[in-house]
Amino acid sequence: MIRYFKEMGAARIIWTAAMLTMQALSGVIGAFALSALIDSATAAIEQDSIAPIIMAAGLAVAYAVADGVLRGLAAAVKAGAARQVMLAVRRRAADGLLVASADGSRQNSADAITLLGQSMETVASTGIEGVFTVFDSSVSMVCAFVSLMLINPLLGAIATAMMVVPAVLPKLFESALAGAQERIMERATAYNSRVRDMMQGLDVLRSFGAIGRAAGLHESGARDLEGAKVHLARVTGLLLGTAQAGAAAVQFSIMAIAAWFAMNGLISVGGIVAVAQLAANVIQPGFNLARVVGQIKSVRPILAQIDELAARAARGRDDAPEPAPVNASVELSAATFAYPGAGPVVRDASLTVEAGRKYAIVGGSGSGKSTILGLLSGALALDSGTLSVDGVRGARPDCAVIHQDVFLFDDTLRANIALWGEHTDDEVMAAAREAGLSDLLAALPQGLDTPVEEGGARFSGGERQRIAIARALLHRKGLLLVDEATSALDEANARRIDDLLLGLEGVAVVAVTHRLDEQTAARYDAVLEMAEGRLAPRAA
Repeated sequence: MIRYFKEMGAARIIWTAAMLTMQALSGVIGAFALSALIDSATAAIEQDSIAPIIMAAGLAVAYAVADGVLRGLAAAVKAGAARQVMLAVRRRAADGLLVASADGSRQNSADAITLLGQSMETVASTGIEGVFTVFDSSVSMVCAFVSLMLINPLLGAIATAMMVVPAVLPKLFESALAGAQERIMERATAYNSRVRDMMQGLDVLRSFGAIGRAAGLHESGARDLEGAKVHLARVTGLLLGTAQAGAAAVQFSIMAIAAWFAMNGLISVGGIVAVAQLAANVIQPGFNLARVVGQIKSVRPILAQIDELAARAARGRDDAPEPAPVNASVELSAATFAYPGAGPVVRDASLTVEAGRKYAIVGGSGSGKSTILGLLSGALALDSGTLSVDGVRGARPDCAVIHQDVFLFDDTLRANIALWGEHTDDEVMAAAREAGLSDLLAALPQGLDTPVEEGGARFSGGERQRIAIARALLHRKGLLLVDEATSALDEANARRIDDLLLGLEGVAVVAVTHRLDEQTAARYDAVLEMAEGRLAPRAA
């Protein structure tokens, strides 16, 4: 957890620590101010004069105002520091989720939602806030201990020794807290997965009359999640109750000892109150320290998950070469590939894709057509064979993959084409026109600022395909790998997409399809067939 605080930089760390230290010192000063006020009342009674009380009350009011201002400033500084630390945690988590690992595996979306949602809230409320509490409690304890020693060394030593009781009790609950937090993570992932499936499969549920059964499954998942939260609350409540009881018993004992000291003239009457306040500043922070350290440890499973993702991302960056522009050709030679736990999907396949030329790959379902595109793009690692770009072995081509089900972000049409890159409207419009979107844009009142909505629901399948092609053209991809882009379209729209792809100048296209009529096939530079994992020119 501490390493994320280093993201603040030395200057901000020092400034934040200074503000929190002054806040802790203010609490100690308050104890002496209250002691002075009581002693002044005693002096006023003895002197039969209100002057000591007026003077002490004035100082107390000044202290109260200064303390309020200081606490407000400290809270603002702490909030700013917590924000910066939280951004560092979120950045590391998101980076691990978004950057592909070396083996090309993907993170389950429910895990991702849990990690960037509920788990981040836990890190903020328990981890980051806990570190601040540890620092604040440590400073408060040191200041209070020094003050008690100044009042009476023996009394300070007794208070410090008794502090051990409430400080040790919370350690008994560390394991239970960590287990409860892990249970929440597991239940939250299962719940998020259920909600995701329900919303994505709503049409299926409705058509089969399974809405009620899905609602029942949701209820079960929600009950498990809320039950895990209740379990954590119970463990936390038991911890708080046990430690608070110990802290109260110790504080009352110290007050009784302080009263005995006052009876014997070792401290003043006001000193009893000061000792009580300072003892609280030793005991309560000591209890907080032990409690919060246990809670911080319960965040470890979340931080371990983030670290594992970050390590995968680092390996992915190290192992994956930078995409290379396709100036001459992309060559797949003697390629063999098998998915884990299965036999080879691709066997000794070779293909040379020349710049600007168009290729079609046909074959039955499960023949390995889509896998060939994964190997060409570099997304899948070859078991054997080579991938070369312009004769450079091991290079990864700078290409775009267009899938059958084009994904559109819940943003504007401009953002979906430009993918939030620095492109002018003229550049985006030029790519859109080349992709055959002119009529669509003319019909949209908001043009490029039109909201796409979740999943691109407002656009047809053919329009989504053209948007995907516009993306590739805007980003100057010299190679398009098209995976069954027209299989879900009607004949007219499928022909429009085929015409668009085949008409792209200077762009190499490799299109996987199971539907290719002879007229369209004749327009490709080469048609290859995938059968039993092997790639060969289709027989005439």
